[in-house]
Amino acid sequence: MTAPMFYADAGSLEHAGVGDSVTVSGAEGRHAVRVRRIAPGEAVLVADGSGLMAAGTARSCERDELVVEVESLRRPEIRGPRLKLVQALAKGGRDEQAVEAATELGVDGVVPWAAQHCVVQWRGERVARGQRKWENVVAAAAKQSRRPVIPVVEPMATTAELLTRHQGARLVVLHEAAQTP
Repeated sequence: MTAPMFYADAGSLEHAGVGDSVTVSGAEGRHAVRVRRIAPGEAVLVADGSGLMAAGTARSCERDELVVEVESLRRPEIRGPRLKLVQALAKGGRDEQAVEAATELGVDGVVPWAAQHCVVQWRGERVARGQRKWENVVAAAAKQSRRPVIPVVEPMATTAELLTRHQGARLVVLHEAAQTP
């Protein structure tokens, strides 16, 4: 069985070396210690979301904090092509399911799309709340698939904004009326 993986704070592995200690705290540390019941001496992986991953041994497991002694560091190679999911807002959580599945399959970024005929609308405080929810979905899916990099969820965009933001990029639209498979 492979070692469980946890996310430390962004950038926390940047200056870490073999023999150093890295702390996983907050909700992630609480999950490691209380839910996964990681105990001192267990092998774990720690990623900081930027691409660095440390393999190490749990040294201390207190309340909501896991301290790991780094035994090795690596930055997995990122291969092309780079893919970004542009997902229309949808009812019933289907948009979040698509974002989760795409993240697990390897997309590099996600853009919430306020398409012209979307029933769901993010307005006012719902924009920030929807953004946070998608970021949480992406982070959980990245952790589930043991990705060292957490894909970025870009700000919501209309169709016109998408075309402006991604001018010159190759855009592929999956549509039920498409003539090209």
